[in-house]
Amino acid sequence: MYAFFGDEDYTKHDALSRLRALASESGFPEFNLIKIRASEFSVAKLTEAVETPPFMSDHKLIEVHSTEMFGAKYKYADEISAALASLDQAVTVVFVCNSGDCGESEIVRSPFGKA
Repeated sequence: MYAFFGDEDYTKHDALSRLRALASESGFPEFNLIKIRASEFSVAKLTEAVETPPFMSDHKLIEVHSTEMFGAKYKYADEISAALASLDQAVTVVFVCNSGDCGESEIVRSPFGKA
């Protein structure tokens, strides 16, 4: 599990590209590369993505593009922690914050920001 945040958009994009390549090498990226945007984020959607194993591949990537979960009082912290508790080694989850959307101190204090 990773949390990509900060002002270095190029670095975040480069790291995401490398992880996407792993998920796409099987030829089935539509099953092994899951993107959850802020507007469609729900704990149920994240849980479903985490619990579904990779399809004919050794790797699966789940990108969560949502900053609301890093906001005040960590609205989804307990539910996200529960969803990630049984994370398979073949599944990588990346929480992505755009520049200026969430600060480093917000993520470091988050109960699920430590992997």
